[in-house]
Amino acid sequence: MKMRMKRRLNGGFALVAAAAILTALLCSSLMFFRIFQDHVFADLKDTARILSENGSVEKMAEEEQRSSVDGYRVTLIDGDGNAVYDNYIDAWRVENQLRQPEVIQALGTGAGTASRRADRAAERWYFYAQRRENGTVLRVGKVADGFGQMILKPLPWLILAAAGIFAACAGLGQGLTRRFLEPIRKVAEHPEEAMAETYAEIRPLVEKIGTQQARLLDHMRTQEAFTANVTHELKTPLTAISGYAQLMETDESLPEEVCRYSSRIHEDSNRLLAMVDDILSLSKLDAREGEIERETVDLYELAKIAVQGLSLAAAEKEIQIILTGKPLRLKANRKMMKQVLTNLLDNAIRYGQEGGCVWVEVSDHLEIKDTGIGIPKEQQGKIFERFYRVDPDESHRRGGTGLGLAIVSEIVEAHGAQIAVSGDVGVGTTFTVTFPEEMTVREGEDDVSEN
Repeated sequence: MKMRMKRRLNGGFALVAAAAILTALLCSSLMFFRIFQDHVFADLKDTARILSENGSVEKMAEEEQRSSVDGYRVTLIDGDGNAVYDNYIDAWRVENQLRQPEVIQALGTGAGTASRRADRAAERWYFYAQRRENGTVLRVGKVADGFGQMILKPLPWLILAAAGIFAACAGLGQGLTRRFLEPIRKVAEHPEEAMAETYAEIRPLVEKIGTQQARLLDHMRTQEAFTANVTHELKTPLTAISGYAQLMETDESLPEEVCRYSSRIHEDSNRLLAMVDDILSLSKLDAREGEIERETVDLYELAKIAVQGLSLAAAEKEIQIILTGKPLRLKANRKMMKQVLTNLLDNAIRYGQEGGCVWVEVSDHLEIKDTGIGIPKEQQGKIFERFYRVDPDESHRRGGTGLGLAIVSEIVEAHGAQIAVSGDVGVGTTFTVTFPEEMTVREGEDDVSEN
């Protein structure tokens, strides 16, 4: 019975490992293929926009050009679905396109995408169509890899990785099986000794749980260190990309189109750098053990520094920052308090209305109020979650990372303080941080500030 149980457990571990590996490979393959499709359609959309804006389509149609446009197939379709121009074949040879899904979507909603099998089975045609102001539809297509081809290219490496993971899982499964059966074996071999102690058969399981918890904590530390190392390594290339893009953006010798794309690259790389910095901050907070280092800090003075540091960003949106209150001495971590003030102020400016106002009040608490777009009441309880965005599109447009308020919440909680949010859409948002009495440094107490 013992050997049969071992075989069943080992077989179960092997089946679960195999199923998990196959599921992970399939899901990751589908995810990467979806990302690949999104990139292809985005490229087609940009190409269609460029052709439409610079009038290339009309010029090509007038001259009846049949040449390829960097590998793209360009078709101009009238409102009845008939091809007016096609750079691959004569327009009269193109069948009516009203049944094509991308054309149907474009005529109905203004834009549409679709993919179809190409002449070669491993490849597919990807199409993007957009309705123009004159009622015609401009469609741009290209041939790219299909799902099968995406899988076949890395298949040897995937098989090798899966085999390695399966072998590791099988070895781990056998070890776990032996440990799982060891207490039962002892009870079977020495029942008198086992029964002599109360709940002796449970003790090995409890000890095993303790061991697994220690391993889990070690794994979490390793994972946190890995996250910190990876994000730190990302900063160097991202900084370089941002710098080069900025140089290209301001280079008057480059075409306007290149400068525009460089500006977009510059903005996105800066957004990624901000996200990397936020992830690093969260990683440090997660790796923190024990009490935080504290000193006596004046929150009002820190608020002055934060306001001064963000004055340029506020001026760009013509937002006025008004600081009021009085000195508030706290036993807190200076760097963390600076980050709380900076993140809350940056949030108020980022989502504030142009020409608006931000009020910062320091008394026995901290309050930052803005006249921005506001947060719906039903979502106010979720805004401190990591990567949560009230409006993802609006947040992306304004350059938010979805981590700033999560960092604030972590720091406030680490200090034993509390943060609350109020307001509504169109009214603005107010963040209030209240501090426990033991954090306040009373007059006459020893000042350990490291000013």
